[in-house]
Amino acid sequence: LRNATYLPGFDISLAKSVFTVTNLEYFLGVYAYSIRSYHPILHIPTFSYEQASLPLFLAIILLGALYSPPMDHAVSARLFFHISEEYIFNHPTFRQLLLGSNTPKEPTIETIEILQAALTILVIQSSINNQSTRRRIRVEKIPLFNAAVRLSGVLRMKHRISMTDYTAKDWTLFVHYESCIR
Repeated sequence: LRNATYLPGFDISLAKSVFTVTNLEYFLGVYAYSIRSYHPILHIPTFSYEQASLPLFLAIILLGALYSPPMDHAVSARLFFHISEEYIFNHPTFRQLLLGSNTPKEPTIETIEILQAALTILVIQSSINNQSTRRRIRVEKIPLFNAAVRLSGVLRMKHRISMTDYTAKDWTLFVHYESCIR
């Protein structure tokens, strides 16, 4: 998104009006209170938008906008779905996953968040009533996502200790393992 102003048809003034603090908080609230039960990829009690990666935050915001009432800013946010998809699938973390050579044994938080962002943007774009968008998602992006998931190591994750042996100090470790497993 750094070079977004150079993209044809990218309206920077529209982006500034859609991505305001008020709108972002509203869209995040729509996700947390209305959508999370249908797309439970975030652990809301530990989610911090100040610490979340930009791709994940962007994807969650756009999902909240998609399911918001038809307000001007929610409808305008749809104009940023495609550029956000490209941003997430071309993000260095996602691209590094596809190389697979330097993938650590256990996925990092950055790895989990880029996969969550990619899954979320796939859900968003799959719901769009546009034949070429749905075809691109089906033919190009879903295979890339599947490869990234397989190469990330999340499918091999399991708890290292018994559920009853976790203590309060292990809370972040427990949430990390649960995020990978789910």
